[in-house]
Amino acid sequence: MFLEYSKQADAVFCFPCRHFSSGSKDPAFTENGVKDWKNLKKKLQKHSESSTHKQCFERWHLFKQSKKVGSVLSQLSNSHKMVVHENREYAAKVTSLLLYLATKGIALRGHDERQESTNRGNFLELCDLFARYDEAFAKKLSGSFNLTGHATQNELLEIAADIVKSNIIEKIQENVFFTILVDEACSFKQEQMTVWIANIPIVAQCYDGAAVMTGHVNGVQQKMLQDYPTGWACRWKNVTAVKNSMRALLNSLSELSEPPYRRFIEASGLLQNVRKIEFCVCLIVFDSVLSIIHVAHKALQAQDTTLSQVSDVL
Repeated sequence: MFLEYSKQADAVFCFPCRHFSSGSKDPAFTENGVKDWKNLKKKLQKHSESSTHKQCFERWHLFKQSKKVGSVLSQLSNSHKMVVHENREYAAKVTSLLLYLATKGIALRGHDERQESTNRGNFLELCDLFARYDEAFAKKLSGSFNLTGHATQNELLEIAADIVKSNIIEKIQENVFFTILVDEACSFKQEQMTVWIANIPIVAQCYDGAAVMTGHVNGVQQKMLQDYPTGWACRWKNVTAVKNSMRALLNSLSELSEPPYRRFIEASGLLQNVRKIEFCVCLIVFDSVLSIIHVAHKALQAQDTTLSQVSDVL
């Protein structure tokens, strides 16, 4: 039905002609309204057969069809968004399970991963366990988009490894110091070397068996010791001994700097350096600083030390 009634005007109008007319229109059904109730049937029949009304009615029909199509498209779009959201939630859960096993160093795959196998591998077994308590996860796991294939596992692990490497590189670039730790182990046919990079603000060295290495890398330990011979805390005893025995040291060097001692020239040079004011100032400063460092050094290396004890010392 295309009629509409106005209570205020007490008249009937043609809805499609009022709203969808693009040219000439019948003012009786669009502007003034029809109040001739006695002849209303004849006028309605005449108006419905007019070409103007038919065109307006067709436009109205097409408009309603377009609204239905728009509603369907909207439903399809919402359905697509929901599917995408569910897939992302499932992918996040699978990735979390995969990374949990990887970070713990637990093997992912089994020797027999068929559905009827009693042990399909840690990853698939963990997914099955998780599916018992999550219906949405179980539904996705049983479908074709389950992300449990070997290729998918490798790809997810490679992506995670790239992210970790990027974070390490970013931290190294932001900070001044980082530590390199190198270790090697001999397998059946070859030696394998592992390199760690730690973002630790200290200068450190770590080597194992470097003194007996052969080939073009021989002497790594000696080269390291040339630049970093020892920790400063180990020098405290030497500095304290020189400070407490300064008078005896001067007398001994004075006696040794005269012939006929074989190394009297070396002793004479040492005596001149010890008598300099710079040597005395550095000796006092080093003794004051290293005495503090020595306390922390002993506390950190003690076998029975605790975190609270070290915190008090530091």
